[in-house]
Amino acid sequence: MKILILFLMLGEWGIAIQACVIKMKNQYQEIRFGTCAVKEGFVTPDQVVKAIEIQVREDLSTGRHKAIGEILLEQGIISRSELDDILHIMYKRGGRSSI
Repeated sequence: MKILILFLMLGEWGIAIQACVIKMKNQYQEIRFGTCAVKEGFVTPDQVVKAIEIQVREDLSTGRHKAIGEILLEQGIISRSELDDILHIMYKRGGRSSI
């Protein structure tokens, strides 16, 4: 909603900014940690969904945003070595390189 209001306030500039954002998204598809971990066989989609649920609950209750990799590590679903492997794969592919 805030973005829509910003675009309305910016008028033609808002349209130009929106076009740039769309172009950037098409050029650079960000690889997310959970997606990479599933594709590489480290975790299941259900495990990522549960980690996201934990992430959202903690965001709402504490205001602290934990990374999915950090949650999966804390839950014992992946090891530190596996987390590092996933981050390395993501780095090579141009995705987010933080947990």
